[in-house]
This record gives sequence, structure tokens and C-alpha cells, in this order.
Amino acid sequence: PVRCAAALPQPVGFITSHDATGQTRKTPVVRLPDLQIGRLTLSGYHANLLPPLPGRDCAGIIGFDIFNKGILAKIDVRNRRLILTDRRRHFSPERQQGYEARYRLRRHVPLVSLSPFSDYTDEARFDTGDRSLYTLSSQSLDSALAVSAGEIEAQVEARTHGSQRISHFGTETTDEVAALRLTALRWGDFTFRRVATLTAQGSS
Repeated sequence: PVRCAAALPQPVGFITSHDATGQTRKTPVVRLPDLQIGRLTLSGYHANLLPPLPGRDCAGIIGFDIFNKGILAKIDVRNRRLILTDRRRHFSPERQQGYEARYRLRRHVPLVSLSPFSDYTDEARFDTGDRSLYTLSSQSLDSALAVSAGEIEAQVEARTHGSQRISHFGTETTDEVAALRLTALRWGDFTFRRVATLTAQGSS
């Protein structure tokens, strides 16, 4: 649980928010009172006030900005824990074995580079809340087809029309959805074989 101090959030202004389906809304921004997450106290953070997500009972979403401002995290999948610390280099390579995956920030969202097809690089949102390993955007598929249609069409298993993504501001628009079985999905030093994916509107 995340606990807030008794003070009320202070209005700051408005910002244009973008969701995973590519829709945008003007949303209010507030400065939060001190937050407590476990034994950590966070001060001076801002938050967007977004409408409740349909079918979700969570009170809010912790965004990537918490890490961008210096909080370090480790995800313990086996024990279902998110370990947070403000100690610099607490998870350094000297103390914790791991693999480097670089990212860049765009609108406070981390983007990573992957290669779903040979000679084609896709930029995807890094979202630990997504149920699938990788969702390919329809726009990225069209761009890749323009480069190497023969290789890619062999990995398309089916095409239909519909929408599969629901985000903050509603469902994506109905459009063609392609089901693919990727021969190889390369991300940094890793290669994932025979990855099933669907296309969606918005970003990968």
C-alpha cells in the first residue's frame, strides 16, 4: 500500500496525457503530499488525475517517473515483490548479476528497442503491466512490410478486424488485427524464438 500525508494534493496545472492506444486528453496535474511506500518517504512528486480504468479496482498507477528521479527497483517475480530503495548503486552489477537493457524516455515513458524481423528495429513501451511479452503496433508492421514483405508475410498466421487494447481513455479504434508467430524477437543480447503476438493501434 501507498500512504499519503494528511495534506491535500495541490493543483499545478494541466498536461496533455497520452495512453497506449494513442488517444490524448488534457488532464489536471497536482503536487502530492509526502508519500510513504514501505519505509521510503517520497517528497515533491507530481501526479496526473486520470479517470478510473474500466473494470479495475486499483486507486492509481505508479509511473516510471519514480525511477527517473532516483528510486531504484528490483522485481522479485518468484515472491511477487517490488523492492524499492533510495540507496545509490544498491543493485550495482558488482552486487547483483543482471543484464543491461538501455531505454530512452518519451513523455516520462521508457521505450526499448527490439528487432521483431531481420533488418527492422521497433521501439516499444516497456510496460510490466502488459500480459504479453510483446505487442506489435499496426504502424510498425506496415513499416516492416514495406521493407521486406516476403519474409514477414510468412510469419503472419491470420488477419481479422477488431480491437484488443483498452487503456485510460477507452478502447482502440476497430481496425485490422494480425496474428503473427515471430521466428525470432531480438532484444539486446537475448533472442526469443517463436513468439506469438497480435497487432494493436498506438505504440508497440
